[in-house]
Amino acid sequence: MTMRKPVWFMVASHSKARLMKGELTPVGRCHVQEEASLEHEGLGKELHRPSSRMGRSGSTQESHLQEESVARFAKTVAAHLEKMMSQKGIDNVKLFAPPRMMGALKKAVTGRVASKVKHHQADLAHLDGSALAKYPAVMDMVNTAAPVRMV
Repeated sequence: MTMRKPVWFMVASHSKARLMKGELTPVGRCHVQEEASLEHEGLGKELHRPSSRMGRSGSTQESHLQEESVARFAKTVAAHLEKMMSQKGIDNVKLFAPPRMMGALKKAVTGRVASKVKHHQADLAHLDGSALAKYPAVMDMVNTAAPVRMV
């Protein structure tokens, strides 16, 4: 009997990241399940203080806080991804994130893990497992995964 290897991927946004495993069921359907997740409230709650200033300087400060929040969460996600890859024996992983988060993740994912990550620009973190299983790029990854001979 021949089966396909599970496909590992992560969906991330500025506030959530989930490690997912996709595989074909015995009847040939794509099945996706969450293996791990992280949530981030953002620095806005930690550092935001109301300001009497209005206009440009306030928006610049807020923009800087958002960028700092995304960068910090990306570092947390990268560390968690490396840990999960080691624990679960994951050879490679696909990473789906919107543009701002993708840029931060590309900077945060370094070393030996960076060569094992393939980046896909897409905002999928809000989708549940069944919706992800129907997403064309995920279906394609699962359907074209390397075959594994079962004994």
